[in-house]
Amino acid sequence: MPASLIERLLKGDLSSALELTLNELQDELPGVVQGLFWVRTGPNHFNLGAARGVPEAVLEGREEVLESALRSAYLGPLEGWLGGVAQVDHRPHPLTRLLGVQPAEAQEAPANLILPLAVDRQVWAVLHLHATAQQLDPAAVGWVGRFVSSIAPILYEVYLRERAERQSLWLSAINTLLQASSEQPLEVVLRDALEEASRLSGAEGARLIAFEGHAIRTIAQAGWGAGLAVEAAITRQLGQRVRSGQQVGIPRYDLYPGRRPELVEAGLRSLFIFPIQRHSNEASALLLFSTQRHWLPNTQIQELLGDMAAAIGVVRVERALRRELAWAAYTDPLTGLGNRRAFERDLEQLTARINGRTVVLMLLDLDEFKAINDNYGHVHADHLLVRLGGCCGPGPGPVTGPTAWAGMSSR
Repeated sequence: MPASLIERLLKGDLSSALELTLNELQDELPGVVQGLFWVRTGPNHFNLGAARGVPEAVLEGREEVLESALRSAYLGPLEGWLGGVAQVDHRPHPLTRLLGVQPAEAQEAPANLILPLAVDRQVWAVLHLHATAQQLDPAAVGWVGRFVSSIAPILYEVYLRERAERQSLWLSAINTLLQASSEQPLEVVLRDALEEASRLSGAEGARLIAFEGHAIRTIAQAGWGAGLAVEAAITRQLGQRVRSGQQVGIPRYDLYPGRRPELVEAGLRSLFIFPIQRHSNEASALLLFSTQRHWLPNTQIQELLGDMAAAIGVVRVERALRRELAWAAYTDPLTGLGNRRAFERDLEQLTARINGRTVVLMLLDLDEFKAINDNYGHVHADHLLVRLGGCCGPGPGPVTGPTAWAGMSSR
């Protein structure tokens, strides 16, 4: 293999390397009408990595197939599939069997070559060539096998590198989210996370939504669609599926039966909803969308989105716990007023910014409160304290809220 070809393969991304490989195959075998590369993106899913000679309209929205479908199109034995042995057949076009579409076929005695690329008995990519039977004779098939075998390690290296880089970018975004300062407003933290999720997934906009009864509330948003009620695209049926933990993908929202005309008119074309694992009674989800038809994240991106969604759930729970702890640390649980710690904090803050003004401290004492407690019991005494606390509210200007100083000691 020429060193220049190796350099070109390693220089670009996987899609470029696969297209370059298809070009080399077609240059050597001019009778090849079409070529396709399928690449593993998950445990059971493959995405179209590159295609030559097939109109984009034929493949639009059909870029993902199951491994079982690819395996059924391969007529050879399982050992041949796992061992990367090329198989030639004269059946209908592979795309007809895989996707139910009918691309242009070779005019005379068409033939198909299917070659799985495997490492350690796991297929990571599949090559499909469609040509005339004369062009795919045993000599040509042997050459294709040798050429692909020589180039496969390089393609696999690019494949692993791209997956690692993509995963690294997602992990970096997730770590940034988890390590965000508690001083930074939660809305800003979530917005930054949504911007990263949108960018890394290829979406144009993202939202974090919460289900509240039959209503949907937007918690944070980023990207395209600001000011647009994109959450209105979630019908009651879709909402029920998401609440039950199902992912929902709509590649052509403009053709969806429950579409909202105003959203279609605004440009919404693709929609993906990822439920977030519940940490409380609240049901929430990530909503990603695009103005491009047939945009949906592939299986690997969906797994990484799951990690991002889990991190968002953790951050929201952590912030909620911090708020609860802060409230408990500075609040009298009976009256809801500030406690002694709150009084000391407020007094320190107030005296630190006197600037020549006078600070006045007012104390309110309940006479004969112990008699109420003794004669009528704790319940009535507590009720009196709660009522009193409700009457004591912060006044205008630089006035701190009231605090419960004595608490239970008054009894």
